[in-house]
Amino acid sequence: MNGYASVLIGAFLENTLRSKLIDAVHVFQGNILWAPDGLHLLQLHADPTLALLVLDPLTTPQVPLTSIVPLLQRQDRCSLLVYTTFAPASIYAVAWLGRHGLREVVFAPYEDSRERFARTLQRVIAQSHGEETIRE
Repeated sequence: MNGYASVLIGAFLENTLRSKLIDAVHVFQGNILWAPDGLHLLQLHADPTLALLVLDPLTTPQVPLTSIVPLLQRQDRCSLLVYTTFAPASIYAVAWLGRHGLREVVFAPYEDSRERFARTLQRVIAQSHGEETIRE
């Protein structure tokens, strides 16, 4: 198990990004709770068993960026990572969220190789929850 206990990650992504997240999470044997839409992803944030939320602001059009800000303000309990493609619309969303507290972004296809993405996920979880959350 590579020394890591199972962690739960909530996510809502389109299919091409979804498969890369699955591959990265399997490296440390985590689990993903898929939200059926962006609105449900926001509700998942209240789940105390979640260690991380992963979203692409471009695939959640029914969720305005302003709805994500409260999640950014409560990252001490459940971190938020934006996983998106490198495109003008995503750059705008990332910059806007960055002004409101976004700390972590992974751009596909530049930063999401399986091992690198897994290390990023583990680091983000460890930073907000401490190593004891993911260490056995």
